Amino acid sequence: MLTPDSVAAELAGWHARFFDSDDDAVHSSNDAVRSSNPAQASDDDARPTTDAVHASDTAHTTNTRPTTAPLTAHRLSDFRELVLEHGEGALFKGTHPRHITASLFVLSTDLSQILLAEHKKAKMWLQFGGHLERADASLADAALREGREESGLAEFVHVLPEPCDFDIHELGGGFGAICREHWDVGFVALADADAPVVVSSESENVRWFPVADLPDGGAGGMAERVQSALARAKAGLEN
Repeated sequence: MLTPDSVAAELAGWHARFFDSDDDAVHSSNDAVRSSNPAQASDDDARPTTDAVHASDTAHTTNTRPTTAPLTAHRLSDFRELVLEHGEGALFKGTHPRHITASLFVLSTDLSQILLAEHKKAKMWLQFGGHLERADASLADAALREGREESGLAEFVHVLPEPCDFDIHELGGGFGAICREHWDVGFVALADADAPVVVSSESENVRWFPVADLPDGGAGGMAERVQSALARAKAGLEN
């Protein structure tokens, strides 16, 4: 069951694993994810003060820092601070304009394709994901639940336990007055590209795309997020 304490502990655990560990394989894996998009500014270098980040509930986050960031100590701290400051409001829809969500990037087993959904409300092609539920065992569990619900996939060939990125994006008015920013934690799973998929009530379509040829009309930062997902998958399979 998700609680502010359990999510804060999950985030702290990733910090310890990726930034306090003496395991060279762990550091190598995280370095691969962080360097998956060389054009992206370092989140550590671009991180503003806490006051600048939280100055306005409706401010667009790109005014203060990159919206998409691989695993960095500063970005993990930002997410943990959100949970510690706002408690359940930072976890569940309907009580605070900023809250954490979980996404699942579903890649084919050969890492050449990605399964995306054409989202009805957002009107764009997206990875699977959404709001947390109290019954979720963890953020990773929430991402897997969303992936199953929105893709119809019965099982995944391989699930990477660590997140691939942290994305903060502002939402349009169609998501309601209270839901203004999603602080999204992305995870990765591999699936058989021949497995049957089902279009959920939240989507217009679900289909595979080459990772090198993503569809037009995708979310901003999608290409960077896919590269982070690929890097996490490659690093995880190698280790």
